[in-house]
Amino acid sequence: MTTAPTRTTDTADPADTADTAATADPAATAHSSTARRSPERRREVTPASPSLRRLIAVAIACMPVLVPSGPGNTSPADLPIVLAVVGIVLWLSRNRARLHVPYAAGMWLMMVAGAVAALANQHLGSIAVLGQDLFLLVWAGAIACAVRADRSLVRLVCVTWCWSGIVCAGLLVVGRLGNLPWLAGQTARDGSRSALTFGDPNLAGNYFVASLFLLLAFRYPRRRILRGGAVLLVVAAVVFTGSNGAMLGMVAGVGAGVVVGVWRSRGAALAIVLIAVLTVGGGLLVTSVDWGSLQAQAASGGPILHDSFGRGDSSSQDRQVLFAETTRLFWNGTLVGVGPGRTQEVLASIPAPYVKEAHNDYTATLVELGAVGGLGLVVLLASVAVRLASVSTTRGRATRVPLSGRLLPAPHWLVAIGVSFVMAGLFYEVLHFRHLWAFLGLLAGLDLLRSEGARAASVPDAPGAPGARAQVGPTDVPPPRPPQPAVAAGRGLGRASRPADREPPSGRRRPRIPGRDVLDNIAARLVAVVALGVGTIIVARVGGAEDVGVLALLRVVPGLVGVVAACGLAGAMGYFLAGPHSDDPRLWPTIIALLAGGVLLGTGAWLLLLPLIPSSLFGTTSTLVMVLAGVSVGTQLPLGVAKSSLQGLGDRHGSNVVTAAEEVAFLPAFGIAYLVGLRGPLLLVVVLIVADVVVAGGGWVRLVREVHRRGSRMTGRPDRRLARSIVSFGLLGQVGGLVNLLNLRLDFLVLGALAGPAPLGVYAVASKFAELARLPALAVTWVSYPRMARMGPAVSARVARRQLPRLAGLGVVSALVLALAARPLLPAFYGSEFLASVLPAVIIAVGLVASPAGGLASGYLLGTRRPGTNSVLQTAGLVTTLVLDLVLIPPFGLLGAAVASALAYLVTDLTTIFVVGRLTRRTHAT
Repeated sequence: MTTAPTRTTDTADPADTADTAATADPAATAHSSTARRSPERRREVTPASPSLRRLIAVAIACMPVLVPSGPGNTSPADLPIVLAVVGIVLWLSRNRARLHVPYAAGMWLMMVAGAVAALANQHLGSIAVLGQDLFLLVWAGAIACAVRADRSLVRLVCVTWCWSGIVCAGLLVVGRLGNLPWLAGQTARDGSRSALTFGDPNLAGNYFVASLFLLLAFRYPRRRILRGGAVLLVVAAVVFTGSNGAMLGMVAGVGAGVVVGVWRSRGAALAIVLIAVLTVGGGLLVTSVDWGSLQAQAASGGPILHDSFGRGDSSSQDRQVLFAETTRLFWNGTLVGVGPGRTQEVLASIPAPYVKEAHNDYTATLVELGAVGGLGLVVLLASVAVRLASVSTTRGRATRVPLSGRLLPAPHWLVAIGVSFVMAGLFYEVLHFRHLWAFLGLLAGLDLLRSEGARAASVPDAPGAPGARAQVGPTDVPPPRPPQPAVAAGRGLGRASRPADREPPSGRRRPRIPGRDVLDNIAARLVAVVALGVGTIIVARVGGAEDVGVLALLRVVPGLVGVVAACGLAGAMGYFLAGPHSDDPRLWPTIIALLAGGVLLGTGAWLLLLPLIPSSLFGTTSTLVMVLAGVSVGTQLPLGVAKSSLQGLGDRHGSNVVTAAEEVAFLPAFGIAYLVGLRGPLLLVVVLIVADVVVAGGGWVRLVREVHRRGSRMTGRPDRRLARSIVSFGLLGQVGGLVNLLNLRLDFLVLGALAGPAPLGVYAVASKFAELARLPALAVTWVSYPRMARMGPAVSARVARRQLPRLAGLGVVSALVLALAARPLLPAFYGSEFLASVLPAVIIAVGLVASPAGGLASGYLLGTRRPGTNSVLQTAGLVTTLVLDLVLIPPFGLLGAAVASALAYLVTDLTTIFVVGRLTRRTHAT
């Protein structure tokens, strides 16, 4: 029985909050008043009608029907998809439900890059490919919105897809075993490989792999015997397609699904051990087996082996040639790209020795859509990874809230689907597969249900309606804060109202450093690293090596001047906004005063010292450029403070967005300034200022809203004692930051002076690659630092002691993965001359095994107000680096520098872990 949708308001019922307002303290009352102004409550939506449900089921079931194909890559499957999308939009519009378009940021970048490439190459016909991308994005968005509005549609989509996969697999197997080529979809071109109604065996194999893991995730059919038979049937269909990429994706997906499942059920320690075993076992299997002889035997065997594993050698050789050709197209062409879908056409016009479509999503995106399109693909993959982590890796009670009962019994197998698609992208182009976007839409809908269910679970039921669970959705009234006794801040630094140790209430989960937040920060840092790399490539192509050097100096030197002038203000935000001073009404006026003073002091010092700065340092004699470089002191400092303040306030999403946007904003600003006519150092400094102003402006708008939402004010009179406390903390912490920066790059200086630029270039590649293992450590420090300050010394000591061993295991796994990946990846990306980088990269990666645990240890020291201790430990690492560089680099060169860096990293991390272990043991004992 359906009911009419009820409208909800954005304010709470006064009756529900009267008692709370009467008994709560002023801080809680202010919090409740601001809570009533929180975002809108989701409207209740009339459930989908039977006719709409049938439309959605038909659209899912018809995804395999892709032949005969029509113009513009259309197929019979598109008609039910269009009808389902229209029906969903009309249904949601009638209910005035909010529409979501997931993955819009990455796809927008890719579509804009494709349009620019088509216009630049004067091939407007290729813009039609962008219409396919828009169609698929709308298809995914429609599924996500439908699932969010009516969670029963999750079962409809999954059951329909499972049965569709089972029936299609059965038809294909019957066609093969019954020698019915028309039923199995066999053609003379593909030999014994079967495509059913997909038109391509690779596409068919990928669909069956996705269906296989969806069977496991949804555990359908419910009876294990029937489900086991369905799994065997789908696996047989994958084998009959003869798609090596699908079978490799299936194996990788099984490994990923098992690891995530073990992590959810048995904990991180056993999962880390399993990852290490699988990695070592896989490495031994790949290196010890004679794959050439096995492929030769398979090629002389039956038709199934001949057309699958037996053709692997020739297929891999063809793809290597194609990969080399497409990579050469990117490097020899413009950064704009050749246009969507034009790889084969451009290869034929060269002419190239092997003319074919790219058969690789990653190289195809770079060649056809250019550098900006590649950035869009990275953003898309990052958004998918974040949603997979959100839906599939949540443990314990948090999973049972939004994904309860039979909705999705084994969500960790969704990771297997994601891994299989990522692997498939290496062998053929999957971004235009309809079932890929159906899966992405289902994933986005589950993520929306998870987030709304988690928020709803944190709010008690309304009075008079106990146990009501009519619709899972967010609410705008958070639970009131319990009154807290005022406690002195300690150490005589300002006024504080929070207790020193926040013990978790009985019955709640014990405090921890959330892995989801760490993964989110790692994703943001990866986006920033990729954007920085793309920006550096663009600057190098436009202005050469000199402009790259100027850009590096403009990024580092003015920012360093601002940080020193503000006495390390950004580094102190995590402690003072999350620690015992967070409720001080004069905290924000003091922060604003210190920020303004730092901006004025840093900019003034730059302008006063301007005559003493050598003009050759920035590659220009223009006074305007040097003055603008001083202005950038005043733009970089507010950006850093905004980013650190958002993290300190617990707005990790906002902090991650600023982290990524800090580098991403450089790209469009550079394009606009270049089109205006700016060149050289003037172009770079203007672009940096504009990008900083835009990102800092957005960050401060979000920061002001967050502060006012908490009932605080940014205006008022500063507190001199509190200012001295912040300055002291910031200066002590900044010493450690400068020492760490010098520690990272001291080996570069010594090696460059002793060995010259060529060995330095080889070593720089090895060092940068191995230092990817530092990303988890940086993310752990960033997340744990304010969280430790919020917990208090006693609770944070227990958390640190509990999680240090787990992070040590993570460091071993990440170092092992990077060490094994160095040999195939470094020569592939940089060329055969960089084979000499492999061994130094392995050595440095081994030295970083303790970096995640060291990151947590640094976060503990900062969060418990010990920045000086952290700086002293960093100084010990610098001394180790200096001594070992001078001893090992002269006789051993590259290997000496690598060993010195590895030992310095290891000594710093282990010393920090040892000191924190002693401190936490002492705190726990007291």
